[in-house]
Amino acid sequence: MHQFNEELEPVTTAPSLFTFNGFGFKLYGKSDYDAGTDSFMATHYFVALHLPLFPVARYRVISKDGITYRFLGKGKFRQFEKMHVALFAGLATFLIAAIGLL
Repeated sequence: MHQFNEELEPVTTAPSLFTFNGFGFKLYGKSDYDAGTDSFMATHYFVALHLPLFPVARYRVISKDGITYRFLGKGKFRQFEKMHVALFAGLATFLIAAIGLL
């Protein structure tokens, strides 16, 4: 029986964690640790040059080595991730408008 509080959507396949030349997808962070399942919440980010540009989703995962993960479910964004998406969208819109594409 799990101890974590959030509701999770089932995960049928693991998301991509592949990067090539610093571009792709990675998991960042460890929050909301659950001792009963030895799991934590991590955020799935799109990265460029290994820098997290915007969050894609949050997952409850189990990982012993920080390289391999077992995905238990998909959770909801925290306020921080919501603000990160809004900031990225605003910046992208500004940059597109600044170079005259809008």
